[in-house]
Amino acid sequence: MKQAFKRFPRVAAIAVAALLLAPLAASAAPKGQTDREGVYFEGTLLDVDLKKGTGIVNLGLKQGMNKGDRLVVVQKGKRIVNPKTGEFIRVKQIEVCVATILAANDSHSDVKLQGGKESPKRGDYVRTRVAPPQALKAVSPTFRRIEISWEYDAQPEIAGYTVYRSFHEKGPYEKIGTIRNATEVTYVDEQGFGNELKDSTVYYYTIETVNNFGVASDKSAPVRGATMAPPAPPASFKAEGDVRAVKLTWKEHSQAGVAGYRVYRRGDRADKWELLKDIRNLKEVEFWDYGTDGSKTSPKLNDATTYWYTVAAYSKYQDEGSHSDARSATTLPPPRTPIGLEGRGWQPRQIPLSWRKHSDENVRGYYLYRSMEEGGPYQEIAEIKDRDKTEYLDNGKGNLFGDGTLKDFTVYFYKIAAYNWAGSKSDLSAAISATTKAAPLAPEEVRAISNRPRQIPLTWRKNPEVDLHHYEIYKSDTAGGEFGKLGQATAEQPYFLDDRLKDGVTCWYKVRAIDKYGIESDYSPTVSASTKSVPAKVGGLSYDANSGQVYLKWARNPEVDIDHYNVYVKSFLGFRKLTEVKETFFIIKGMKRGDKDDYAIAAVDVDGIEGERSGVLTVDLR
Repeated sequence: MKQAFKRFPRVAAIAVAALLLAPLAASAAPKGQTDREGVYFEGTLLDVDLKKGTGIVNLGLKQGMNKGDRLVVVQKGKRIVNPKTGEFIRVKQIEVCVATILAANDSHSDVKLQGGKESPKRGDYVRTRVAPPQALKAVSPTFRRIEISWEYDAQPEIAGYTVYRSFHEKGPYEKIGTIRNATEVTYVDEQGFGNELKDSTVYYYTIETVNNFGVASDKSAPVRGATMAPPAPPASFKAEGDVRAVKLTWKEHSQAGVAGYRVYRRGDRADKWELLKDIRNLKEVEFWDYGTDGSKTSPKLNDATTYWYTVAAYSKYQDEGSHSDARSATTLPPPRTPIGLEGRGWQPRQIPLSWRKHSDENVRGYYLYRSMEEGGPYQEIAEIKDRDKTEYLDNGKGNLFGDGTLKDFTVYFYKIAAYNWAGSKSDLSAAISATTKAAPLAPEEVRAISNRPRQIPLTWRKNPEVDLHHYEIYKSDTAGGEFGKLGQATAEQPYFLDDRLKDGVTCWYKVRAIDKYGIESDYSPTVSASTKSVPAKVGGLSYDANSGQVYLKWARNPEVDIDHYNVYVKSFLGFRKLTEVKETFFIIKGMKRGDKDDYAIAAVDVDGIEGERSGVLTVDLR
């Protein structure tokens, strides 16, 4: 009989077909019970005819059985104990076969026995459905996620489980999941598409066990589960002021499921919190507040200003937890005013400036300012882009507001300020002053000597400056005309000779002194002088011819320094000098009657200057 019985189809194959049929309604199924070893059953097999493959069960119409209903026949196997402690764990359950009701009576039914690995026998348990899961637990290991677990059940006909959820312990419950694996005794209820969970919310769960026929057990006792609250704020939140910036730090959040942090700022306790940064990295635990539109290289918070901060963590679902305690931080003040500004005076058109190196390592350089008045206004003349550089030579160059040079013998006023790498500037220092070197004095007692032959000597009083380098002499050929540089004389030579002149000309002169730095004095007053004039034109020229001699004679020139007269006679090529005479007459020798010659006379002074020739005198002896 055992061999014949085993020819029936396997229970697993029957179960696949049975899942396609409408399951037996739970309300019509009899309620089962559990024996002392924890095996769930609804009834027993009263009789077995192995040859015919039939039997009788103690379930009938009163228990809701009807023709065609199917039951699982189960035998109890070996007891399973803990090998170490000997503690009883469970009884192994063996699925024997499927019993299909052929005819239902009031209290028992005839059944057809089909399939199975073992032969059914009287006393075997029968059940239409399995026991519900036991010992449910619900935990929330992370945000919007509840993990439900239950004890593994040895009932061999289990095909899976159906999971239900409700906001209330007594329902109503809605189906949220199906498990099609008898050994899978956990279910994850997690936020996802079509499944919305809320933070800090209590949910209740119950589970049905489903057998191979698709028949569900009673619902399990409900279990309570609660989603986690949004994350707590990060620990060890700190705020530290810096140059126009604030550094914020905190510890990496240890709670699973935290996705990032949000940093907030306000300027005063009464202000609203402003979101500064959404940090989408759990390991990023530092943030620098550089101000709106600021950056690491160009922070823009206000100097010496207190700001308030708080930070909150948020889950991957963007739910933000409570904020940390507010922390305040004050940005660093601007640099202190530099000290030790000095200016060295009496330098030629320049002022050397110096100051002490600033002690603040954040300082990157200095601004220098200059004014002609102690009270200002002051204008920036230089930016020193080096904290270690503490000297500057103000020579007036590069000054957009000036003429590119400093003036001689002038008092200038200076102030200095420091700036840090972020551009914060200190207050201006107190004003210091320095005076540039005076220009040389204009040469005095300049004299020009007249009546010199073709030259004019110039003299002046030697300047008193010890650093004088030379003098420059300027000349004009007309009164009120344009002067041009004529020449120069050394500092030890307070005189000059203009010796390439014409006779009887007048010239105008002025002189200035130049020191070794190239600084020029004012011009001296203008002086003038004239070269010596040429002798006057000889007048009164006449001749007498007596006793065979011809006498030329003329009037004596008015100049007192006439040395001699030149006698000219006209030849084929023009007038030629015939002779020089000291007197105012000349005897022409060799002329005969019938001769004719032209003569002219010019006076010559002691300096060899020859005057204009007289008119032509014709001596005619014809």
